[in-house]
Formats: sequence, structure tokens, C-alpha cells
Amino acid sequence: AASDVYKRQGSQSKEAASHCHISELVHNMLRVINNGYANQEVSYAVSINDQLNVHTYPTLLVQIFTHLINNSHLHGFIEEQPYKITIDIELRENTLHICYQDDGTGLNSEAKKYMFDPFFTTKPASESTGLGMTILYNIIHGQLAGEIIIDKDRQTGVKIDILFPVNEDT
Repeated sequence: AASDVYKRQGSQSKEAASHCHISELVHNMLRVINNGYANQEVSYAVSINDQLNVHTYPTLLVQIFTHLINNSHLHGFIEEQPYKITIDIELRENTLHICYQDDGTGLNSEAKKYMFDPFFTTKPASESTGLGMTILYNIIHGQLAGEIIIDKDRQTGVKIDILFPVNEDT
């Protein structure tokens, strides 16, 4: 049961699960993150039910999106051209489903195989620690009791599906 998940997570996270208006959180977070990438032309296509309210960990959601967007900028958006990030979020039977996509360069075969391994990076050590996707994996699998699925068949861009249990707030 979803409530059991929250009890287990309580000891792992300093933040207690709380009310979260998903659309507001994502749009506010995108405004802040986008300020850090003012030199890169990136558009966002966001699809979220404006009334979607769930009981979850807002700080962990911000961390998830921060790691995804930073990874897109660092590894996928390597040329000076416009890029697009698409975020679709919906609630399906007490499971929050986040679909994150970018139209960057995509993942090479090595990245598809090792991207969640600690210290794996396609960049020099001076540019990347290789920990972002490991942290993301641990947040989703450990703290949120969810799963992360990489579309390994894509040739360009990246598509990541993240699913984890939540309770809907009404």
C-alpha cells in the first residue's frame, strides 16, 4: 500500500511527505533552473493536469528534475542550437508517471549500459563527477520505492520514464 511506502521512507528522508501541487512545483522549478542556462536556447513542453495534487516528497521531485535537466545540458545539448525538453506527468492508480524527454544527441551504447553506475560519465572528470544519474536512481528506487526506465532503442535524444507510488490529495 502507498501509505506503507511513506512509513518506510520516513526514516530515509529528512523531509516528510506532504501536499504537493505538481504543476506549480514543476513550473517554478523550471523558471529557476532555466536562469542557470541563459546561454542555451531550450524550450519546455510541459503537460500536467493543473489540478494534480499528491502526497509526496517535493524536495525529491526537485532533485529528480534538476538531475535530469542538468544531464541534458551537460551531455545532450552539445551544440549551439535550440533544444527541447518535454515533461509529461500524470497520475495512474496512485502511481505518479513522469515521462522526461529531450531532443539532444542521445545516449551511446556505453551510456545506455552504464549510466546508473557510480562515476560513469562520458565527459572528462573535470566536467562531470558521474554521480548525477546514480543519485537519481537511488532517489527513485530507494527513497520513492519506484522505478526508472530508459528507452534504450532511441537513436537521438533521451526518453526516461519514472514511476513511483503516491497518494492523491483532494
